[in-house]
Amino acid sequence: MCKNDVIEINPIDFIAVEAIRMFAYDFYLFMAENSVLFRAKNELEFKILGLSKEKIKEEIDAALTNCIGEDNKCC
Repeated sequence: MCKNDVIEINPIDFIAVEAIRMFAYDFYLFMAENSVLFRAKNELEFKILGLSKEKIKEEIDAALTNCIGEDNKCC
């Protein structure tokens, strides 16, 4: 990376990810370990990855369900 290269970060996305990290750390780890589930944008990418929208939704829903404790609060 050159000195002049700049990485632009969407501040809203950054705040959202930081909030997840702070308040739902288990889900944050899931996101980090399964980032491909959050990056695929179109049917071609889903097909290349061997995933479907339904499978991605199931994976994310399962992770969220595992994150929610007995008191229905995340982590």
